[in-house]
Amino acid sequence: MYRRKDAVKPEVLECLSSLKSPFVAGISRTGQVNGLTYIIMPFYSNGSLAAVLEKNIRFTEDEIKTVILPSIIEGLKAIHDSGIIHKDLKPAI
Repeated sequence: MYRRKDAVKPEVLECLSSLKSPFVAGISRTGQVNGLTYIIMPFYSNGSLAAVLEKNIRFTEDEIKTVILPSIIEGLKAIHDSGIIHKDLKPAI
């Protein structure tokens, strides 16, 4: 649930809901409760990148170069190709 009203535009939610990419978490449902927008996404047992880093799990330089960064780039490309420009990247949701 977003903590701020109008945190995300309806057209962005619609675009993200139809986006199909292995590098972008899917959205199965959206709605509003008390004027606040919520999204329902799949559960990932490892959580966000921030959650992994909080567990003091570290990646090798090779893992960062060959898996982590390329995956982030592909996810951003898929989002950008659908017409969305992400302005606030961070390792958490």
